[in-house]
Parts: sequence; C-alpha cells; structure tokens
Amino acid sequence: MEEKATLDELDQFVLELGSMIKDQEKLPAVDIPEREAEVLYVYHLLKRLAIGNDIQVSYGLHTPFRSYGFISIIGESVEFQRMDLVAKAFAYTDNVEIYARADDKMQIDLCFYGLSKLLRCK
Repeated sequence: MEEKATLDELDQFVLELGSMIKDQEKLPAVDIPEREAEVLYVYHLLKRLAIGNDIQVSYGLHTPFRSYGFISIIGESVEFQRMDLVAKAFAYTDNVEIYARADDKMQIDLCFYGLSKLLRCK
C-alpha cells in the first residue's frame, strides 16, 4: 500500500512540474543567438565528421521547450573522423545521452540548454 501512495505522490509531482513548465513557457523571453549558433555549428560539424551511409543527423532549436535545443545522431554504427574536433563539439553540449533503439540502431542525443532567457522586471 505504501508503494501505491508513493507512486501517486510522484505522479502528482510530475503533473505539477509539467504545469509549472507550461506556465513558464508563456512568460516573455529573449532568444540568445550565440547559443543558437553553437547548436548549428555542432550540428554541421558532426554531420561532416560522421562516417557511414546509414547515419541520420538532425537538430531542433527551441524544441520541446523554448530554452532547449538538441542534436540527434542515429545509425546502425556511429563513428566519427577527427575525434579531436568531435571532443570540441561535445564540449558545447550540456548533456549527452547514448542508447540502443528497438530497431537495432543506436542514438546519440546532444542537449543544449539556455537558448533563451526569461525577461525579468526589477
């Protein structure tokens, strides 16, 4: 019984957090072009350095949240040339996730935070 109560509390917390994020997305904010340019730079660099003909490299700006951007790399085998440049590209990211997919491919997601900043009144 305790486990069900704990799960119910966690469900409620997640719903409240989602509501807070939706409310925050409505507030006025300004985009940070330098951070957007970093995402695009890393995208173009990794697209050129990826080895293989089955690799898909995609990106998103302000998705799923206004201050968030991502790059996804998907392929059966993901390899890169010039690992020194790949390391420099990964230094721009805030988070990297690597996982196996159900379709026998692997996916690398690079996350970028801070693409926009809330406007605050003093």
